[in-house]
Amino acid sequence: MKLSFTTATLAAAAMLAAPAMGQVIVDNDFANGNPLDAAGPLESAFFTTSSGAGLASDNGTAGVLDFASGSSGRAIHTLFTPQTLANVGDVLNVSYTFTTPATVGTNDDFRVGLFNTGGAAGLDEDISASSGTPNPILNNLPGFSGEFDINTDDADLALRVHDINGVNDLNGPTGRLLTTTSGFDFASSGDNNGFDILADTQYTGTLVVELADDGNLIITQTLAGALVNETYTDTVSVADSADGDAGVNTTTFDFLGFSVTSGAFGSVNNVGEADNGIDFNNVSVTFTSAVVPEPASFALLAVGAAGLLGSRRRKA
Repeated sequence: MKLSFTTATLAAAAMLAAPAMGQVIVDNDFANGNPLDAAGPLESAFFTTSSGAGLASDNGTAGVLDFASGSSGRAIHTLFTPQTLANVGDVLNVSYTFTTPATVGTNDDFRVGLFNTGGAAGLDEDISASSGTPNPILNNLPGFSGEFDINTDDADLALRVHDINGVNDLNGPTGRLLTTTSGFDFASSGDNNGFDILADTQYTGTLVVELADDGNLIITQTLAGALVNETYTDTVSVADSADGDAGVNTTTFDFLGFSVTSGAFGSVNNVGEADNGIDFNNVSVTFTSAVVPEPASFALLAVGAAGLLGSRRRKA
């Protein structure tokens, strides 16, 4: 079947008008079982963000990132090429899949956060930080944390913003990143109707950040799995407002962190053991630009179309 000249032209114009496809920045499937070995072109190495040894250098299980926590609160992180939401409609999408262990807590949190390192050194390695001796580099990363409370009685979804300026904390940020709420301003929350995180079950979550036309960020959290299909959307200011409300203070992100609080998942803390925490099966980061071609692009298309049409007439 041949397309008419008009149809072909319209098709080409439609292709030009379509927004750019999402660019995959990170795609970790942990095929070699080594979180520190970013072997593939889209893989990124993971490191601990707390004093505990929450990751095995090689757990020997392909397709699994063994995040050991057990009775401890621990956090991990990875770095990626900085992505800036510069245009209205630009979207940064984090997607992750994890499997729960045999033991699951009933009054604890799972958190995921996006931050901007600003090029700070020393983050591409394991970091020793505790609530009593926090790492000063981590305390100065603008960004936010999305939180899932797995308490089945009175659970909620929350968004917390890293208060790097100490607006609501006279002593400035304290505590280690993500595993405590110290140093974070409570932005908002929504009731998730007490969802139940089950043992030995796979879950998929997303954290999506979009730049809105008012310059603010639309942040959406989702978590889906057995008996769970939760979504929470919030809009936050990019900077602190005059009344002291929390603001993210950045539209650039290059640091992705995960954390679990004490007793959330697992009964032992040691890496490489059964029932020691959640196992990540995949982590990906995708950036989608909302930029469309300038009007000049359509003008060029029209000129080209006219030339082609004239050529066909001469041949006829």
